[in-house]
Amino acid sequence: MDGEKTSTKLNIVGLISGGKDSIQNLIYCSKYGHDIILLAHLIPYENQNETDSFMYQSVGFELIPEIAKCMEKPLIQHRIKRKAVNVGLDYVYSSNDEVEDLYELLLEVKTKYPHVNAVSCGAIQSNYQKRRLEHVCQRLNLQILAYLWERDQKELLQNMIEGGLEAILVKIAAYGNV
Repeated sequence: MDGEKTSTKLNIVGLISGGKDSIQNLIYCSKYGHDIILLAHLIPYENQNETDSFMYQSVGFELIPEIAKCMEKPLIQHRIKRKAVNVGLDYVYSSNDEVEDLYELLLEVKTKYPHVNAVSCGAIQSNYQKRRLEHVCQRLNLQILAYLWERDQKELLQNMIEGGLEAILVKIAAYGNV
């Protein structure tokens, strides 16, 4: 999982959360010559507007179908059914863990779009998320494209502004204790 440019043209599924980072990473994927085939998203638990998860962002999920329409891309969505079971930094498979919801989503992508060979992810610093996505993608033989990974956040935000990305703050989250 990195921001390395690859000379090989890849067929991408874009994991989108509705946040600016997942969209910005797709912009980089396109800039570097990859084909965005479709978008994929995990919907919050039933009867909840927001999922309390180490793994998934869900604020604004209602707009995901509109994003797909604007991008003129098909969209596959699954509902999150599980909770975090394995919360250590390294992921060990558990059929009851929320990570398996992501596996099922990407398995459907691979089944319906077998030519997809890479995943776009807007993660910047979460090793927790990184290791879980790596685990899922390794099982499905998918490459990860994360052009924002470990980049300076001020620089990223400046690049987004200069590139014309218009974002609206709907939630602020941070590491650490309150």
